[in-house]
Amino acid sequence: MKSDLNRAMGWRETLVLSFLLMCGFIQCKSVRYQHDDSGTFSSVDNGQAQVQREDPVYWDGGQSRHTETYTQSRSLGEKRHHCRESNQDYDCIFQNVFIDNLNNAVLFGHAAQQLNNQSRLTFKNSTIRSLPRSLVDTYTNVELLNLERLQIETIQPFALANGQKIKELFLSYNNIASLDAGVFDYLKSLEKLVMDGNQLAILPVPLFRYTNNLNVVSMAGNNLDRIEDGTFRNNPNLENVNVANNRLTHFDLSFIPRLYEADVKNNLLQELNIPGEIHQLDASRNQIRRVVAQTGNTVEILSLSHNKLNTVGWLKPLKKLQLLDLSFNEIEDITSTDFKQLAKLNTLKLNNNRLFTFTMQSPSSRSLKILDLSHNSLVYMDNNLKPFEQLEELYLDHNSIVNVNLETLRKLSNLSLSHNDWDCAKLANLVSNLPVTTVVDFDTETHCKDNYKLERGICCTASDKPYHDRLIKYIAEVSAYERMNRNNAICSRDTVYDTVKSVNNEIASSGPPASPMLAKEVQDLKSDVQSLELRTGEARRQMSRDADKIDELIRTYRIPKQGLVQPSENLRKVFDHLKDRDSFRVKETAAHEGEKKNKEKEINDLEIENSEMQAALDRMKALRKQKVNETSQKTVEIKKLEAKKNKNLAARKNTK
Repeated sequence: MKSDLNRAMGWRETLVLSFLLMCGFIQCKSVRYQHDDSGTFSSVDNGQAQVQREDPVYWDGGQSRHTETYTQSRSLGEKRHHCRESNQDYDCIFQNVFIDNLNNAVLFGHAAQQLNNQSRLTFKNSTIRSLPRSLVDTYTNVELLNLERLQIETIQPFALANGQKIKELFLSYNNIASLDAGVFDYLKSLEKLVMDGNQLAILPVPLFRYTNNLNVVSMAGNNLDRIEDGTFRNNPNLENVNVANNRLTHFDLSFIPRLYEADVKNNLLQELNIPGEIHQLDASRNQIRRVVAQTGNTVEILSLSHNKLNTVGWLKPLKKLQLLDLSFNEIEDITSTDFKQLAKLNTLKLNNNRLFTFTMQSPSSRSLKILDLSHNSLVYMDNNLKPFEQLEELYLDHNSIVNVNLETLRKLSNLSLSHNDWDCAKLANLVSNLPVTTVVDFDTETHCKDNYKLERGICCTASDKPYHDRLIKYIAEVSAYERMNRNNAICSRDTVYDTVKSVNNEIASSGPPASPMLAKEVQDLKSDVQSLELRTGEARRQMSRDADKIDELIRTYRIPKQGLVQPSENLRKVFDHLKDRDSFRVKETAAHEGEKKNKEKEINDLEIENSEMQAALDRMKALRKQKVNETSQKTVEIKKLEAKKNKNLAARKNTK
């Protein structure tokens, strides 16, 4: 009985043990193992439990070893990254984060949300191809988010949805090519956005519709070609914009009313609208031909170097201007009225333009401290600088200046005089009255032109009529230039005439001649002007006759005449027509020659084929004749055999 009971108890224990083992087996089977990108395996189930583990040590060639501890969720492929460092600028620095895509979920920070209260985040030694939503969802208190140089290509939808407290966002030097229109919609507190060095080509108009606190935007070094007028209409606090080094052909700054500082250099802009409240504007290295300035403009620093400007009448409303850079443009004339209102101007750069004369009798001349007129075509500067009493720096190098009067420039400390056409007598008087340290550049022997010599470090020449000689030389240079460009319809006789006339007017307006020698030069110049007037009139009459001949050619060849252009353009159309006609005839003749050769070849081939067919026919005739002869012989033989047969039949009948 007792043994039976023991057997029964053993059976029950065995059954329970088997059941427990089966449950454990099923639970173990339900756990899957996932191989992650780091080369380790992680166990995952329904995502409820988390396992803390340590990554293996990585060998990086002996440079360093690093061990990163992260929480690995039991959801498939999820990985959690934690802040490992902090400094005075950032209270959360992530290291060695690699996110190639979002096929596998990525988690940041602690599971306990109260521990993720850091406000200044950045990354180090990391790559994030696609910005996940989990980062900002975890750190909802972030105010400064630095995501620079992470090779970001895309920003996932709602990746910034919990960034209501973000004030500064840095996304520079990534690979972002486009932005969704609503990517910044949730950044209500955003004040500064920096996205330099990406590949952006378009800014959607609604991109900044809800960022009312935006104050600074920088998108330099992208591929932007347009910024539409309504892009920043919902940003009343925007004061600083930097879109330098793009491909912009349109960006109207006047649609940003509170703009204080802007940088649009190195683009393709052709027109510039200067906002009313701006303080500093750099629009250099564009293709600007037209500038519009609002009345009451407050701009103080304006750089428009390396553009296509040829007039400066638009300067009048800029009464608060202090620094103006117009270097490397196409400006040919400066008058006093252009600068009449610029009483605060202290720096003016007009180097590398096309100035032949320079006159500026205005309040700005008394405030100027720096004036750069180098690399122009200035000749007459005798009394032009008298009003500039406050000048400290004056650059006149690389012109054609013969003489200059600097007696009133008591504060001058820097002066450049090299590469001009100085008269030696006047140069000696000029340099002797200047402190030795004032002149900051000098010529060398190799700089001096023919008939020039080096005196006091400056090339000069001795001449009784320096202005007259310079004018004759200038006319010779213009004639050479005219010959080079005659085919391009550049007729510079009028230009020479106008230039000489402007010099004459400039000298006349400067008052009575200071010396008999100058008076004689003025008289000689007037004679030259009269001579040029006669030559110009004859040249114009010749041009009229040439134009009539061109019209006759146009009618002869029935070519449409183009209006409001130089006669040379219509003549070029005649040449093009004749060239096309000759080309057509040459092609037509070549085509006929080709057809002729083809016909000759065809005839030759037919003759050869005919000869071959004739030979074949002769062979067939010979063969036919042979066959006829053979047939005749066979017929004779058959007849003989028939005769013999008949003879034998007759003999048999007789025998019977």
